[in-house]
Amino acid sequence: MNNLPANVLQIYKIFDAMDTPIYLVGGCVRDMLLGETPKDYDFTVETTPEDIQTILKLYHIPFNAMSAKYGTIIARIGDEEYEITSTRKEADYADNRHPEEVIFGVSLAEDLKRRDFTINAMAMDNKGDIIDLFDGQKCLKNHLIKTVGDPEARFREDPLRIMRALRFSIT
Repeated sequence: MNNLPANVLQIYKIFDAMDTPIYLVGGCVRDMLLGETPKDYDFTVETTPEDIQTILKLYHIPFNAMSAKYGTIIARIGDEEYEITSTRKEADYADNRHPEEVIFGVSLAEDLKRRDFTINAMAMDNKGDIIDLFDGQKCLKNHLIKTVGDPEARFREDPLRIMRALRFSIT
């Protein structure tokens, strides 16, 4: 936790003060576990996009809510932007790309379960503890790209995930 940027620590502190658990999630957690400096830091929080906006307003943090319908609020601290996305659960994918329905504010476990690959389905809490429900760390160690859950279902939901898998296997 000591090596996280001050702005990231500030976001943790703000949401902790509001008794709203927030987690770093996805690629930044994966990159840190690989010993790399993340290009960006994305958060997920167990609340609604409206509540995220309310909390940021209370702390006078400017934000962009243009992606709120997808659950994402972009907070700006100094020259940096941070995506803060509501935990979510997605219904069936009718068009092989977009879910028919999205439910915000579900549990972290429910949110991680809907992610594409195990190496992207990890989160870090405010103490620096890694939440890894799908063996993402083991997959990183063994250089494996595995889907969370049924591979056929994951690729049917979004065929572009095949390209992401190829990109991850190259890098």
